[in-house]
Amino acid sequence: MNTLYYGHNLGVLRRHITLAMVCSLWLLVSAFGQSKTPPEQTPPDTTKRLREERVFQKKPSRGYVPDATTAVRIAEAVLIPIYGAKQIGYEKPFHATLDGDVWTIQGTLDCKTTATTICVGGTAVVQLSKTTGAVLLLVHEE
Repeated sequence: MNTLYYGHNLGVLRRHITLAMVCSLWLLVSAFGQSKTPPEQTPPDTTKRLREERVFQKKPSRGYVPDATTAVRIAEAVLIPIYGAKQIGYEKPFHATLDGDVWTIQGTLDCKTTATTICVGGTAVVQLSKTTGAVLLLVHEE
């Protein structure tokens, strides 16, 4: 059983490998058992702090999206990373309409309207909350 393998005693090699595996396992287990920061030094939850301070936050009286120009700028900023600047450029100008608290921003389909032309394609549509600026809907019509 303790034969030579490339000039090494197999029994000695097996013991060294076993010892190395045991040491590695011990290091792995001891590393997972330790906490990086003690519980008393854990940083405060930022989200919780921001929620608690929300009462002190100054909100714009006309909402975060007060006018059509702002709505179009926000819509373009949201659309370009998704569809690319080139595609969104084809859909300009964008038009914004306000219905209650919701801005609806829609691109313009570039078609030369004649009696024989059939317009194919669609444009991006984004709906934003006037009050919060949240994106409520984002689609690209086909």
